[in-house]
Amino acid sequence: MNGNASGLILTTLLVLGFIFSLTSQPAWIYVKPVSHHDLEQGMPDTLRWHSVSAGLKTVGVGELVYLEGMSDSVITSYAWTLTPPGGSASVLDNTNEAVTTFRPDMEGFFEVQLTINGEADTSVTIVSNSYYGVGHVDSIMADPSSNGCFCHGTKAAEWVETGHSTIFKLGIDGIASTHYVESCIECHTLGYNTEEEAVNDGFDDIALDLGWVFPAHPQAGEWDTISIKYPDLAILGSIQCENCHGPFGDFTFGHMQGALPDISIDAGMCGRCHDEPWRHYRSEQWKHSPHSFDPKESAHGAGARGADESCAPCHSGAGFIEANDDDYETGDLYNAAGPGNISCATCHDPHTLEIRTTADVELGNGVMVSDGGSGKLCMNCHKSRRDAETYAIEYQDHFGPHDGPQADMLAGDNVVSFGYEYPSGKAHITAGDACATCHMAPTPGADVEPNPEDPKQYGRDKMGDHTFHISWEGDGVNGPVDNVAGCINCHGPKNSFDDFMADQDYDGNGNVGTVQEETMGMMDKIAVLLPPVGETSVEVDENYTTLQLQSAYNYLFVEADGSHGVHNFKFAINLLKVTLDTLSGAPTGLFENANISAVPVQYVLDQNYPNPFNPTTTINFTLPRAEDIKVVVYDMLGKSIRTLASGHFNAGVHKVEWDGQDQNGNTVSTGVYLYRLESESITLTKKMLLVK
Repeated sequence: MNGNASGLILTTLLVLGFIFSLTSQPAWIYVKPVSHHDLEQGMPDTLRWHSVSAGLKTVGVGELVYLEGMSDSVITSYAWTLTPPGGSASVLDNTNEAVTTFRPDMEGFFEVQLTINGEADTSVTIVSNSYYGVGHVDSIMADPSSNGCFCHGTKAAEWVETGHSTIFKLGIDGIASTHYVESCIECHTLGYNTEEEAVNDGFDDIALDLGWVFPAHPQAGEWDTISIKYPDLAILGSIQCENCHGPFGDFTFGHMQGALPDISIDAGMCGRCHDEPWRHYRSEQWKHSPHSFDPKESAHGAGARGADESCAPCHSGAGFIEANDDDYETGDLYNAAGPGNISCATCHDPHTLEIRTTADVELGNGVMVSDGGSGKLCMNCHKSRRDAETYAIEYQDHFGPHDGPQADMLAGDNVVSFGYEYPSGKAHITAGDACATCHMAPTPGADVEPNPEDPKQYGRDKMGDHTFHISWEGDGVNGPVDNVAGCINCHGPKNSFDDFMADQDYDGNGNVGTVQEETMGMMDKIAVLLPPVGETSVEVDENYTTLQLQSAYNYLFVEADGSHGVHNFKFAINLLKVTLDTLSGAPTGLFENANISAVPVQYVLDQNYPNPFNPTTTINFTLPRAEDIKVVVYDMLGKSIRTLASGHFNAGVHKVEWDGQDQNGNTVSTGVYLYRLESESITLTKKMLLVK
């Protein structure tokens, strides 16, 4: 069959397998996936909730199906009914709770109907089958057209290149891991389920029939033994089509009688095997990410069920796939049953395990972004939807750039330019994979068994990798902490974003702060000039003049980027300066050398600020390398008054404050005092004046 025909069948499967449009449907049934980690975390009623599930509507005979009733309205009652095929004795475990379960006890169609609040009816068909197997993995690798899914040779050819096709083979030969054990094969083979009711020709059933037992010590040659001695078992010895689409069986093989294999992009589909910390921790990380939030549950118009479908390409996983992967047409899935979040399959094509797209990204003003590597996948959504120059000249509802214009910031483009061409730091978009380089940098200890005594592991499932968070606020005991693992290759040793110092006092407050402090200082200067005048917030309304709208847009652009200058400090700080100068009527200029400082090259002890001072002052000092230091205040006779800092400090710029008190908490008298930076390498001293 040619590729077009194969693509048509895939499209049909996606549409028929997914669409439960709820535009006019106030109730729906969610076929719920359940992972091992879900069970470990304590699902309700452990007598019922004891089996994992992929959340598919096509399941193996005897496998537990979880069904959850859902509605846009407040639910006061549930009424479930099950219509099994003739000869079946399957029953629901309850008929009046939010979640019910049942086990299909034979092949066939099981119709489940739900009535919510006595009037809103919805239904779902669960198809029960036995497993079939796509064929011997070695033969498929030699000839993908030889597999059981005859129409999908192209997808089979992609599949054989993934670890899904070979993990059991490598594991049983002792190659995948030195501690490969029998419990691993539950997720590495087809239909493995040792529960008494689950007799469906899965791997465990065939192994039992043939007398195969897991070897005491997986080693080279075990796979060849299975292939030769137990060929029917070898057919099931991989993660294949039916693992993700449900069992085909004779009942549906060839798509007969309308019982199509199912398709799901729910994260729980992958979580069935990948959600089992600590070894399989990416699902747990994803649960802490903003991608896991279901936009259908949002009260905001762009997230609410039935909202404008123009939001779907970024607020619906299925919508993103359809917009960015030409192989799939997923139909109206923004309103489909179950979560609409950005799931594993949104970014990764399960057939290849590669990301969906790295095509160039078009900004709202038509500029094409070609840099960014795999980070361009993120930029498809994390960009402004508008041309800033034409948009910002008149008032609009929800005025400002679309939330998350990080691609525009990284590229240094699509703002109100006021006629300037801004210098831009392109390092973050040209080095590595842009967004992914920093936001997916692995946290320390994420791939080892957790040790609560190791502080390096704090927040390992809360930031970095598939959480996409760059920092973690802490749990009340540990943290807060920044994940700077993606920064150190370029910027040298860093502990937090407080170590990223600006190279001068851009906001004019007399103090050289961090990149973020300088950026926010400039933003405050713009905010106080915009209505409501004098306040450090921007609230755009229809009374804004064109200049105020343009200035507000640039302010909101930097604010919505969220990094406060880190993504592209040179561009952000110059954009803010020109905006401030234009708004205030001051002569306009640029900070040509604006940059994020790298590791310092010399020791510096800055003059305290303010000076003279009363009652407090700030002292900045710079270290070119990590070492033990002291900052001590002395009187003019050389007597030690107060130690302001003592201990091991990393390379970078640091600051301490003195409140005019001695070591015992007594306020000292007016006069000149010395402050000294002391280390094994250097001693630097300056004077300051306390005036009362």
